[in-house]
Amino acid sequence: MGRESQKVSGEELASLLRGLQPEARSKLRIVMTAGRDGLSLGSAHATVSAAAPDAVGPSEVERAGDELGDYLASGYAIACATQFELDASLDRWSTPESGELEERIWLRFGRQLASSPLEEWECLGAVGAGERLSQLYLRLGKAAWWSFGAVLDRPTPEMVRKSGRARAGRPSKLGSLRDVAARRCEPERRALRRALRAISARVGKPVDV
Repeated sequence: MGRESQKVSGEELASLLRGLQPEARSKLRIVMTAGRDGLSLGSAHATVSAAAPDAVGPSEVERAGDELGDYLASGYAIACATQFELDASLDRWSTPESGELEERIWLRFGRQLASSPLEEWECLGAVGAGERLSQLYLRLGKAAWWSFGAVLDRPTPEMVRKSGRARAGRPSKLGSLRDVAARRCEPERRALRRALRAISARVGKPVDV
C-alpha cells in the first residue's frame, strides 16, 4: 500500500480555495509543493515564486486532486521537523534555512518522513515514568537509524542494541508511525518532542505534543 490520501472533491476544494485570502492560498500552494517534492519550506517558496501564476481554470492546488491531503500532511511534517514558522507573514517564508549541521539533519529527517510510505518505518522505543516515551528509534526500511531523546542522533544498529541493554532490555516495538503519534513523551526530551510533532503532522493527527 502506498502513500495515503485524504480525498476532497474538486468542487469542495474549489469552494474552499475561493474563501481564502491570497496569502493563505499562496501558503497552501507552498506547503503542498514542499510535501509533493520533498523540499524545505524555503525552497518550496522559491519554486512557487519562480513558477508561472495559476492561470484561468483549476489552480495547481486543485489539480493535485486526491493526492492533496497527503501532500499537505507531508509538507506540514517538514515544517514541524524544521520548526518552520507557518504563522509568519509570507514575505518571511523566503528566509534561507539555517546552515547549522543539526538543522540540516532535521531537514533530512523531515524530507525522508514526508516522502516515504508510513508502513515502511520500523519504530522502537523506551518507555519511562507514566508510560511516556523517553527514547524513540526510527528506521526507514534498511536505512540508518534515527534516534530521538534529549538530542537527535544517527546511531548504528549496535548502539541501538546497547541502548536497549542499558535500559534492562531491548527497545520495545511501538507498532506503526500512527501508533507512535498517539504517544506522549517525557517533557525534557527536546528532540523527541520535535520528532513527535513531525510524525503527528505526517499521519494527519493534531499536533499537540
